[in-house]
Amino acid sequence: METYRSTGAISSTVSQQLRCYFVARCVFPPAGPVKNADGLTDIRSVSDAAFLDKASDHTIDIYQEVMNEVERRSGPVIEMFEVEESRERRIVIGFKMGGTHKFFSAMSDLYHFYGL
Repeated sequence: METYRSTGAISSTVSQQLRCYFVARCVFPPAGPVKNADGLTDIRSVSDAAFLDKASDHTIDIYQEVMNEVERRSGPVIEMFEVEESRERRIVIGFKMGGTHKFFSAMSDLYHFYGL
């Protein structure tokens, strides 16, 4: 899921901001997970093809580190990154399948916690 929020109001008479959410169907590799020498899953072996096509090596490295932390411990892993020379913030959330409940309802609280 990708989400964006406008910086200004939606009109001169309404002060609300516009939020957009984009959800796409994932296409995962059929072979399944491949473990590296440390016994952790290689992100490329479980990632959506569209994600791998558009993500930079830096982004893939960040996601790999979050996934490694998910495999090392229990509970969700949450990291926030600021994009240099922009107002953009990225929140990367990793959790084991079935490891969290009410995920989307908690997103609003997370936005406010980070001041986004």
